[in-house]
Amino acid sequence: MKRTIAILTLCITFVTIKAEWTQLNNIPFIDNHSNGFGVDGKAYVIQGTPSGTSSKNQLWEYNPSSDEWFNLGDVPGPTRTVAIGDDMNGKFYFGFGVNKSDLWEFDPVSQSFTELPSCPCTPRSHPAFVAHNDKIYMGSGSSNNGDLKDWWIYDFETETWSQKQDIPGNNRHHPFQFGIEDAIYVGGGHQGDWYKWDINNETWSAIDDLPSGRVAGTQFSYQNRGYVLSGDNASHEQLPNNQFLMYDPEVDEWYNLPFDEDMHRWAPSSFIVDNYVYYFGGYSNGSTNPDNARMWRFDLENSSCFAPSEVYAFNISDTESQLFYGSSISGSTDSLFYRIVGAQNWEFILNPISGLTINNLEPCSEYEFRVNVNCGTEGIIYSGISRFNTKGCGVCIDESYCDVSNEFYGFTCFIEKVQLNSYENISGSNDGYEDFGATNEVEVHLGEDLELSLEIGFDFFGNEYYDSRIAGWIDFNSNGLFDSEEQIFNVTQNPINFNETVNIPVDAIPGLTKLRLMVDVENLSGPCSGTNWNGGEVEDYCIILVDSTLITEPVDTTNTPTDTTVTNINIIEEEINKLHIYPNPFNRGFQCLVTGDKPEKIQIYDIIGNLVFTYFVDPDMNKYWVDLGDVNLNDGVYFLRLLNKHQQVLSQQKIIKR
Repeated sequence: MKRTIAILTLCITFVTIKAEWTQLNNIPFIDNHSNGFGVDGKAYVIQGTPSGTSSKNQLWEYNPSSDEWFNLGDVPGPTRTVAIGDDMNGKFYFGFGVNKSDLWEFDPVSQSFTELPSCPCTPRSHPAFVAHNDKIYMGSGSSNNGDLKDWWIYDFETETWSQKQDIPGNNRHHPFQFGIEDAIYVGGGHQGDWYKWDINNETWSAIDDLPSGRVAGTQFSYQNRGYVLSGDNASHEQLPNNQFLMYDPEVDEWYNLPFDEDMHRWAPSSFIVDNYVYYFGGYSNGSTNPDNARMWRFDLENSSCFAPSEVYAFNISDTESQLFYGSSISGSTDSLFYRIVGAQNWEFILNPISGLTINNLEPCSEYEFRVNVNCGTEGIIYSGISRFNTKGCGVCIDESYCDVSNEFYGFTCFIEKVQLNSYENISGSNDGYEDFGATNEVEVHLGEDLELSLEIGFDFFGNEYYDSRIAGWIDFNSNGLFDSEEQIFNVTQNPINFNETVNIPVDAIPGLTKLRLMVDVENLSGPCSGTNWNGGEVEDYCIILVDSTLITEPVDTTNTPTDTTVTNINIIEEEINKLHIYPNPFNRGFQCLVTGDKPEKIQIYDIIGNLVFTYFVDPDMNKYWVDLGDVNLNDGVYFLRLLNKHQQVLSQQKIIKR
């Protein structure tokens, strides 16, 4: 049974609470991968890279009461970058970094450094590293031979390292980590899974993976809860939401905390003094600028209002979707907002229930939604925005296919460039996977050839060490699967520059379908799984298969044109006006995507040239849903034309009603 919902359309500006964040004076250096901790009302930070004329990493002291920094000089030991550290029992432990496996202890009372036994493991940068319960737990990270997933423990009593069971899942670097009571938590790092290490039983188990594949942020634990803060997503792009999350191990749930997108940083740092977390450093938008010197403070004690963090859509059709959001420990959800991405107004639902069904949606459209919690005197806090696409676009977009986004991570070889007929995409490394289906620019007629070329790039090793293997598939029967007979090539002899002519079967299903390309340094077993090495990359594309036998031109049936007949009008600027229709064939309606000059109206003619439908479009949009459900059209071939305000035809295309 579907719930009846009262919906209001409002023009609303969202304001997320961030009163708990206070901006402080700038820090005296701009750097990434610094490490710090707070103790006895002060903080100490080991700068990520050498500063000024020094060839060593610098040690800094911060006084929160005066908001001042003091340089305490060089840090002993080798100069290091991309290091890691954590505090325990009033001392700070740090080490590792590029080509490093050493370990050091800093005592803030004597301001002295002591070198501890180095790990007998592979040297590595940005591993997981947690000082907790009188031991140090370390694993994963990036070595000269690629990412790792081993797991090590340093015992202070015996002053020895011991290797334990590997972290589950794929190898990873730049993960997040923290310790709470008798467990260590590790996740992310270009991988979407998160795990708990049981200290007593020495076993791994999966936890809620809401943060997914985020990398290069900062983290900490406070009063038996874990926190992850900022960083990038798995593709090194700014996180769209949930940049500050709190994990409650008692219920295995994540909660969204206040954060402003202007505070986003890659490889930032943090420390806790008293009840405040201080957040600073890192790079914004992948580059250095004066804004990177900013520092903020967040009151961990006075924040009691949390919005749901887990927000997503499911059971999506062309016109309906169910919307889910997790519970909030701060009270009931006050409102739910949703709209087409880019629209000015939001649909507004009071007192929603998680899992409710939203209907009357536009097919093949991108929607966004979020919920809020009314926190009384603290104001209103909003969840992150979740986006979803309604179906009706064609199998390439509608079907999920098999997910390989966590199977590869691109540290040995990757797809540098793809050319499909005249379409060209220079993508470079995408950390293992990228979906370029939104381009939808490649049309191929059934029975004709698709000219495909690839250029392979190499990362750590270079092609002098390993040969690459490539493979490709096209879903010709549009069933959402890559069947074995749909493999278009499989080459194992280091094809750095590869060219292939792919003939499209005449019995392929017309419409929008998916093309998948893979590369790795080992033989590829299939379209849905990685190799033993998993160092390569996968790219997905959409192509439009066209049945040219169904295409005919409209017939001008009279020498005296009327308003309901097709006239002999030349198509202007056809080379810069592209028109994509999907699904095509259609039933009730279709999505019309226009690039180039904006039309004033869309007109549809039957096969003998009679005008059967006119639709006036929004001049500020380039994507339209044309609903023909109330138009009495017989199945068959029709012709769609785009006309500008001068009644000139910008583009035309054959469409099929079935």
